[in-house]
Amino acid sequence: MSSVNVGRLALSFLLAGALWFVANYESDLEKEVEIPINYLNLPENLIISNKPYLPVYVKLRIKGTRSQVSSVLKTNAAINVDLRDENTGTFSHKISPESVSLPRNVQIVRISPREVNLDIDTILEKFVRVNPDLGQPAQGYKMDGPAKVIPSAVRIRGPQKVIRDISEVVTVPIEVEKEKSTFSLDVGLVLPDSRVEFTESETVKVTVNIIETNVEKTFRSLEVKIVNAPKKDTYSLKNNTADIKFYGPRSLINSLYSEDITIYADVRAAGEIEKGGRKTVPLESKYPHAEKIRLMGISPEKTVITRQKTTEGEKGK
Repeated sequence: MSSVNVGRLALSFLLAGALWFVANYESDLEKEVEIPINYLNLPENLIISNKPYLPVYVKLRIKGTRSQVSSVLKTNAAINVDLRDENTGTFSHKISPESVSLPRNVQIVRISPREVNLDIDTILEKFVRVNPDLGQPAQGYKMDGPAKVIPSAVRIRGPQKVIRDISEVVTVPIEVEKEKSTFSLDVGLVLPDSRVEFTESETVKVTVNIIETNVEKTFRSLEVKIVNAPKKDTYSLKNNTADIKFYGPRSLINSLYSEDITIYADVRAAGEIEKGGRKTVPLESKYPHAEKIRLMGISPEKTVITRQKTTEGEKGK
């Protein structure tokens, strides 16, 4: 085959490929694209109450040549909804093919949604109290009074129909289970409605006072001892055992055992007792952490001390 024929054959293949490419590239195709919606020119004293629920894009199914469709994807096409003349109330805005500016010969096959429903309301601002969302302290501890919140109220802004029914906002949950004393922290606030916004700071400072709970505990039938008795005399008690009740911090009360407690009758409190005589004296006690643990009572409160007629020295004669 001559070189001339080879050249002609190659040229034919090149032309055929070019024609195929042009035919396919310029053939019609359909594609779905998303066009943003802009809500414009709303008066400053008004707000779109249902804006969080409005579509932000319109889906268009367009038809055109591949090059035309590609050009649409590269443009900043948008649908603008002009609200400058609107007042409070609800109304619908229809989205038509004329709402979108597309290259010539590009057809819109389908639009979704075909309309948007707007609810326009007056803007309202007001102060509402802040309610801290507090967990529960660990067992044996409690909150000493209400938490202190600074600021105690914050300003919110939103549609009048929403704002008028809101009286408070809450903080994010605050974990207190691991706290055993007063603590403070900065905490974020939770929007009560997606249509509402905070006009200032979205955090508050919360101070919580955690204290240990107090409990009661009774020790029963503890031995009563005689103290400060002269060695030459012998004394006896009417009541050899007594019950004792305490009140104080749980951790200290739980660490208190009967071996740590002394209940006694002091002979010196009876004054002079004749041989064979008896006198009534109060029961007293000693125990650890007396400055923090309160004695609630000893039962019985008093006992009778008797001085024996015969002393230890006389017994030996």
